[in-house]
Amino acid sequence: MRNDQWLENRLNLIWNKHFFDIERKNPIHIHFGKRAKTRLGSIRLAGSREHGEERKTNPPNTPNSLITITGYFTNEIVPEYVVDLVIAHELCHYAHGFCSSHPQLYKNPHQGKVIDKELYKRGFGEEVKRQKTWLKESWPAIIGSPKRRRIKRRKVSSLSSIFKLLISN
Repeated sequence: MRNDQWLENRLNLIWNKHFFDIERKNPIHIHFGKRAKTRLGSIRLAGSREHGEERKTNPPNTPNSLITITGYFTNEIVPEYVVDLVIAHELCHYAHGFCSSHPQLYKNPHQGKVIDKELYKRGFGEEVKRQKTWLKESWPAIIGSPKRRRIKRRKVSSLSSIFKLLISN
């Protein structure tokens, strides 16, 4: 069953296998969020009280990094490698100093495709390709294709027919 504890286990597995060289300068928490269709994951800085932790567990003024994963990923039809890659993507942001206590390495979090480059460097090359294919082919069926709204267009009379109407009256 996929729950927050399952996510925590996945995060630790990915960290120990692929991010072991990055110091955990501040605590990292992970949880499922709302069922977002386009934002599969995000990372932000948050105070320790926001996740029910006692203040004494963190050194003073040390924020937590909070990773939120789309609630759609609780569905086991979503392959683990897709979830793992989203977690790894957020850990790349952490390592690059975005929403962590590490120095910020880049001006923008996705500058020059630094995340994809980092994922390849850390051994996720095949997963990146598989995830892109899966998201293109399978993701729309899970989230439901957006309904196309039909716009009723008013019939606009041509200018000549308006003039004829005015002249005839």
